[in-house]
Amino acid sequence: MKLSRTVNPVIGPPPTLGFAKRSMGVGRMVKQEHAGGREVAPIGAGWQVPQALPVGLHLLLLGWLLLIQPVGAFQERQVTVGSGEWALPGTLMLPDGAGPFPVVVLVHGSGAHDRDETIGPNKPFRDLAWGLASQQVATLRYEKRTKAYAKKIASILTTFTANDETVDDAVAAVAFLRRVPEIQATQIYVLGHSFGGMMIPRIGRQDPHIAGFIIFAGNTRALDQMLLEQMSYLFSLDGTLTPAEQAQLDQANKEVAKIRDPNLSLNTPPPILGAGARYWLDLRDYHPQEEAKALAQPLLIVQGGRDYQVTLEDFHQWQSALSARHDVTFKLYPSLNHLFMEGEGKSTPAEYAVAGHMAPSVIRDIANWVKRRAQHPEQAHAASSAP
Repeated sequence: MKLSRTVNPVIGPPPTLGFAKRSMGVGRMVKQEHAGGREVAPIGAGWQVPQALPVGLHLLLLGWLLLIQPVGAFQERQVTVGSGEWALPGTLMLPDGAGPFPVVVLVHGSGAHDRDETIGPNKPFRDLAWGLASQQVATLRYEKRTKAYAKKIASILTTFTANDETVDDAVAAVAFLRRVPEIQATQIYVLGHSFGGMMIPRIGRQDPHIAGFIIFAGNTRALDQMLLEQMSYLFSLDGTLTPAEQAQLDQANKEVAKIRDPNLSLNTPPPILGAGARYWLDLRDYHPQEEAKALAQPLLIVQGGRDYQVTLEDFHQWQSALSARHDVTFKLYPSLNHLFMEGEGKSTPAEYAVAGHMAPSVIRDIANWVKRRAQHPEQAHAASSAP
């Protein structure tokens, strides 16, 4: 039986068409700071689980946090990333304590994401923020530009690029954190999920003083190639291909042919798979695994073995390009999907509709990798001259 007769891949063109539908949260945060004061409702040592949730989900959330480590306290602060016409609302998650703390900036994948990278009832970036804060690592997450300014971006597709979509805001987030007293300014890390991971070399090129990078199921292959592969995979799950599905594939192939056309130019009218020609021309000769060779900072490259969106082929390409470096760590989790959640058998979009949480082992590994470097700054990229 088909899961869906219309496929909206999660990897896909970035701006305004919304290839992945994201909605439905499971509640708000733990300890919050706002301009008007602090709201605290403790569970354990300072945690607040949303009171509107059923008892079973209260226990699920608290139980998941205890798997990471014994519950500790932390706080949220609502902040603004960047300034001017592209300013973005964000959330700075700080562990309780004196600090300063190492921090990880969370950079979204393709699509119009909120700061939690919500998909169905799941919020992988919120899971990361909660889990890392419980282990004394701060995080900054923010609304993606394509979500906060969707209408405006739709009007400027002819000039919009991947730097506008992802890179510039990540660099602005790092600059903001250097001015926060509770943050260890020389220990700012950037994690890029999916397309955000693909953009890590560009982020590093723009700001060479970042302490290190985490490529979180980051693709090496071109977006147009991955889109076709995802559609074919999803349509194959029940062993049949309907006429309607074939029509979708045919239309996608026509769009991809435009992207690969040697005559593609800035004069080609948009949209092409949701973006303008400038967007696709900018990425045409971009090979992130090769660009990453020039990064001076340490890298942690993480992959789920059941991920059908960014696959082991991408992971192996990172390994092939970077395995000679002693400051690059590779982590493969065989049973995890693209959201780093547990499962069995072939991964399908139906998994994303089931409430769950990121595997605690992934969060622990990231926290340990960051803290080892924060505790031994001589092993990390020197950032003392950062602006």
